[in-house]
Amino acid sequence: MVQICADVLGQPISVHPSRQGSALGAAILGALAAGPKQTGFKSTSAAIRSMASSRRGKKGDSVVVRPNRRHREIYDNIYKEYRRLAQFFEQGRDTAVR
Repeated sequence: MVQICADVLGQPISVHPSRQGSALGAAILGALAAGPKQTGFKSTSAAIRSMASSRRGKKGDSVVVRPNRRHREIYDNIYKEYRRLAQFFEQGRDTAVR
């Protein structure tokens, strides 16, 4: 799934090594909800850096999934066809309503 996302976006995606990603995300959101006075985090990125950054050179580093250019071209063509069909059906719906 991550490879597909990287291919469609055309951007590398860093996958955090945590096995408890949902819990980690919830903890970050909880800290943000508590506010900077309670936690010291002045921004979302500061909380993420502090709570979720992996240690470089240690076992369990993030894995970077890089986009496949060939796949990107295929997805781009599929998206163009999707947009063409959406316009076609939208025009048909407008005609049927009149």
